[in-house]
Amino acid sequence: MSEPSTGTAEREERNHQVEYSSDGRRYYHHGRSPAAWVGSMAALIAFVVAFFGFVPAFNLTVLIISVVIAVVGLIAAVVLRAVGLGQGSRRRR
Repeated sequence: MSEPSTGTAEREERNHQVEYSSDGRRYYHHGRSPAAWVGSMAALIAFVVAFFGFVPAFNLTVLIISVVIAVVGLIAAVVLRAVGLGQGSRRRR
């Protein structure tokens, strides 16, 4: 018969060998943390918006919007890291 189903966290630990830091927080490898994803996606969106501010015709309003998106993404990534959803520094491990 088949093995009984387990929860997502248990399955993830079994498949990916999740590591935890000394203070019990999850350790993410190679930028796979939610904070890294939010920062990367915000930067990607900001660059795409900036492209449309430069290429078709120079539009200062669209460029300002792209800068705002980048800054908000940076702030969101820093906040997510501060609440424990980022990789953290090597000193904490």
